[in-house]
Amino acid sequence: MEQVIVKGRVTLFVGLTQLINWGITFYLLGAFGQAIGRELGWTQVMTYSGQTLSMGIMGLTSPFSGRILKHLGGKKMMASGIVLNATGCLLLAASQGPLSYWAAWVIMGAGMRLSLYDAAFAVLVDIAGPSARKSMTQVTLLGGLASVAFWPVGAWLLTVMGWRAGTVCYGLFALMSLLLLRCLPDKMSSPLTSGTQPAPSPCGLVDDSNRWSGWIYAALMALLSFLSTGISAHLPAMLAGFGVPVLIGTLWGVGQVSARLSDVFMGAKGSPLGLNMLVGGILPFCFVFSLFSFHSTVSAALFVLSYGAANGLSTLVRATLPLVMFDKHQYADKLGTLLMPSFFLSALAPAIYASLLDAMGIYDTLLFSLSVSLIITVLSVALSFRERYRQVA
Repeated sequence: MEQVIVKGRVTLFVGLTQLINWGITFYLLGAFGQAIGRELGWTQVMTYSGQTLSMGIMGLTSPFSGRILKHLGGKKMMASGIVLNATGCLLLAASQGPLSYWAAWVIMGAGMRLSLYDAAFAVLVDIAGPSARKSMTQVTLLGGLASVAFWPVGAWLLTVMGWRAGTVCYGLFALMSLLLLRCLPDKMSSPLTSGTQPAPSPCGLVDDSNRWSGWIYAALMALLSFLSTGISAHLPAMLAGFGVPVLIGTLWGVGQVSARLSDVFMGAKGSPLGLNMLVGGILPFCFVFSLFSFHSTVSAALFVLSYGAANGLSTLVRATLPLVMFDKHQYADKLGTLLMPSFFLSALAPAIYASLLDAMGIYDTLLFSLSVSLIITVLSVALSFRERYRQVA
């Protein structure tokens, strides 16, 4: 079969949509959160409840994303998500109380699911199948710059015009990103004929041979998302508790981008299963470093840098593992279903970690995180061995 390659222009433009739409949704409260809380007289818990709600909505809408992709096509699906993101920003700018505030985040939650990484990856896989791996990595490089780009932009907008006008500008940025989608095909690729399409299994996976692989993948992604969201939400407080400079936290982004760049330079030649094993192997060492980070700048730097790298690679694992588990025409459907738990755990993670830190302190919370990382290691090994055995059999 002829290998289809995603054109560089498509990769660049899809990557730019990720940079903009991650910046104006996921990182919005990083720029405007404190100002919103002060003006409306809310606690930070209340202010950030909107983002928690949006992630829950992402989980609820996730199973439908594959059907939306097939019905509308990649361009229209991502365009719909971007319009919802813009609408959410505009409603947020006009919000005066909890109901309108939460409504804005509900709309943005649906928009984020239809426009951010998982939707973009599904579109790229539809275009190029397994050969979309390299393009996926390049897209994450641009998406990973969203906080670097939009936190300073948001801070400037806040200073110049306040958070409400700044949020309106974010909505306009989203609408401008619609122009970048012109490079995408209008239609989905031709579906498999009924004679070649695998029969679905009762559990929603392809067949009995990879049912367990699907469940392991779902658990693995849920735990990876839980750790990533929980740790990143409280990293500055943890670093302050270590007694080290909080600026060390910037190494998270350095590690994340460096790991993805390494994958690009390797030409994305490593197998998704090997990448999965690498992430599972690195994570426990990250949290071992964290346990020695109290009053040790070197250990804290190693913790943040290595965990940033593992987190950067885990995004690629999330996107590419289904390429070896499912046919490309099933990718969007299966990914939408299997990622549901990860969105729900991501929504709960900041609150759970806040409770753990209050009840147990930093050291015991890190021991808990180490335990979770060891479970991830076991799941990574189990999935890799099971998939290799299934493919040989």
